[in-house]
Amino acid sequence: MLIKNRTTSNCKIRILHPETGWPNDTSDGAFTVHGITTAGELPTSERWTGSVGLTGNVTVPSGKVLTLASGATVSLNNYYIKCTGGEIEREGNVSFQPKDVGVESGSNLVGQYSSIQSAIDNASSGQSVCVGSSTYSESIDMKSGVEVIGANKNNTLILGTVTFENTNGSELSYLTVNDEIHINSGTNNRVVQVNTEERIVCNYGSNHYFATVTANHTDKYGIKAYGTSSVDVVDFTSTGSSQYGVYGSNSSYLDLETDPNYYLYKITDKDFALQITSYSDASLEYVRFEHNSYDIYAAATASAIACDCSITGDVYGDVTIDDPQWCGGSLSKQSGDRMASSENSPALKNSSISQVQNAKNVSDFYQGVTIFRETNKQVKLDYSLGKEYQPEKYQSEYQLAIDEFKKVVSESHGTSVANKSLAYISWSYWGMKQTENLKAYLESLIKDEKYNGSIEYHAEMLIAPINVCQKEYDLAI
Repeated sequence: MLIKNRTTSNCKIRILHPETGWPNDTSDGAFTVHGITTAGELPTSERWTGSVGLTGNVTVPSGKVLTLASGATVSLNNYYIKCTGGEIEREGNVSFQPKDVGVESGSNLVGQYSSIQSAIDNASSGQSVCVGSSTYSESIDMKSGVEVIGANKNNTLILGTVTFENTNGSELSYLTVNDEIHINSGTNNRVVQVNTEERIVCNYGSNHYFATVTANHTDKYGIKAYGTSSVDVVDFTSTGSSQYGVYGSNSSYLDLETDPNYYLYKITDKDFALQITSYSDASLEYVRFEHNSYDIYAAATASAIACDCSITGDVYGDVTIDDPQWCGGSLSKQSGDRMASSENSPALKNSSISQVQNAKNVSDFYQGVTIFRETNKQVKLDYSLGKEYQPEKYQSEYQLAIDEFKKVVSESHGTSVANKSLAYISWSYWGMKQTENLKAYLESLIKDEKYNGSIEYHAEMLIAPINVCQKEYDLAI
């Protein structure tokens, strides 16, 4: 009997008794071969027990099942096991050597690999690469729609860089990276529960999300955003001896927030905890600053709004602050109006102060912010539970927020709080998937002589992404 293209081990040949047709409760031929496939395609369903060592890549085709018995040890030897239509079933704990990197589709194991990059390369959009507790000496390139999930931040360590190169909808979570994390273009990428010994660099792209990230960097920045739109940084900690905690340049809608119930997340011991330049804008909520020379530094053409932040250092530039510690709880003010600071403070002497908003408009703005944030929390909760996004579910709440922000735009145009209101209006329309309505509203502002050009730049910046989505590239440019 000739067996082609198949390598077997622990092979048993069972000879049947010539009179009874036995032994071993089989009577279907002169002899049968029972073994395990250590390279190539499984010819039939198999159950692996004990110790198995691969001699090549193993694939499980349609209609076949590879069962891994509890207590089995599989030595991959730099090869992989991959479903090509079949199934892999685990009966209990299975040990994979030298590394445990699986690819899962939902709760189903569809592949097992020796390296993270090999698993990513073989994973499909919507699948997860599950990385076991170990140290992995490799740099990895992420893939659109694929999640890379470690066992936890303390026990899963990547000795190399992680790069998102024009990826969409990728996620890195629950591990530590000892080198830099780069996001270059793309959209909707997420970094969650990750420590990095260096920095995170986010160049271009939009709607990136960083949550519970710690940067123990000693270089220039913790997180750097350049040319980005809509970057959320939640519960960020920067503890290294770098010059900047978060730095934004040519970036719109840089959003920093911290859960007010936790005090572990903070930006400390920096020359500039947050610095924004070159037409960037940022919003901050409940962010904790400690022992920084400047907590917020907004260079010319940049602006920021801070709400309920623990500000202990200096503030420079066009920064609107809503904080009882600063303003007695009665009125949000520009950084130049901070009475608690020394009159000779260079941060205040050089501050670029725009028109101070009246109390009613500030109240309208924060009413809108409150509605928007509560709605977004529900959206994020639904997302974490795997629920399909249904824009009509949130439409009434988003519309309430839009109404508040539109009042601010109408009554306080030309101020930073009005420009920030425009950003929230844009986010709310995008949340409802009503970009045509957003575009019509922004175009009406540009044409209205009432605004006399004070809002044109910000409105056009918000129209450009809509034109890109509609493939009107000349208009976007």
